[in-house]
Amino acid sequence: MMTGRERLLSALCHKEPDRVPLDIGGTTTTSINRTAYERLQDYLGLDQEISILSRRSQIVIPREAILQQFEVDTRVINLPQSSITPPAYRDEWGVTQKFSKGSNLYIAYEGPFQNLKRPTITDLKKHPWPDPTVIGNVSEKMMEKARQLRERDYAAVLTLSYPLLGVVHVGQFMRGYDKWLMDLYRNPNFLEALTERITEIWTESVKNALRALGKYVDIIWWGDDLGTQQGPLFSPAMYKKFIKPRHRRMNETIKSATNAKILFHSDGDVYPLIGDFIETGIDALNPIQPTIPNMDPGRIKKDFGRELALWGTVDTQRVLAFGTPEDVTAEVRQRIETLASEGGFIVSAVHNIQAEVPPENILAMVEAVHEYGRY
Repeated sequence: MMTGRERLLSALCHKEPDRVPLDIGGTTTTSINRTAYERLQDYLGLDQEISILSRRSQIVIPREAILQQFEVDTRVINLPQSSITPPAYRDEWGVTQKFSKGSNLYIAYEGPFQNLKRPTITDLKKHPWPDPTVIGNVSEKMMEKARQLRERDYAAVLTLSYPLLGVVHVGQFMRGYDKWLMDLYRNPNFLEALTERITEIWTESVKNALRALGKYVDIIWWGDDLGTQQGPLFSPAMYKKFIKPRHRRMNETIKSATNAKILFHSDGDVYPLIGDFIETGIDALNPIQPTIPNMDPGRIKKDFGRELALWGTVDTQRVLAFGTPEDVTAEVRQRIETLASEGGFIVSAVHNIQAEVPPENILAMVEAVHEYGRY
């Protein structure tokens, strides 16, 4: 029987392990919403122990007892964040994050360049940018967790979550979503300078983190949301011009400091960009939304499966949230039958398990992996 680390690295190298790997809680886009997690603990008869992985997204680090019971192969390397939810706070980039009671999440409410009609390079120079030695700092507690995971032979995932999300995400938070998109055409010099400054801070921060952790981690997760459910957020030509060179530098920074595989996250229809993603150096793509026709997992496996591992694919919007346990079992079985051949497939929910998902459906997903995922 393989260890979690052996199983997951085998799949990422496009080899067939003893069973399909399972990820719950390994990253900030494959974990569980706090509300759903509290119901899961009640269902399993556990006390309400909560460790927050991302305060902004209100997702948790599942407790070790649950991960072992479910035979999850991944473990996240990320210090727990505060579980206190103030009405609003200003983050490292100068963005005001405001708590939304309706969604139980923090929303990027106002960025430092959002109210400027036409910001300039001078405005960028005046901004108090975060210090890479601070946001890339690795505590001794994080180091010890990484060492222990290596000794226990789980697949250790270093999650570069906020404030170290991708350049598109951070840029949109700072400028505002609509204005950032308009700047692609109306103010490209500013947008390129903004993107470059974020890239510089990101790469220096990651270098600092990987000096300490690089030898212990197996997977590096980071993300940039580049798709809607109708297509890419902006044209592939714009991606190639403004974003792809920075993504390549970001991935080169990672690969120069560690042998870890790169797991890249983007929601939505990014099919027209997948070839570019591979060229920038990513090894796996998450989440692969099967409800989007252009993101059919079988098609992506056929077209890109020799170079790219698929991580996710279990529908969260409909099946996990509103289906029966039998529906979930059928969904997982179909994904395994379509995607597991020759490795390159890791099972997780499409994005985090949301607040509406009942515990019975979470267990059905886990049990289906163990029943149908054996090679």
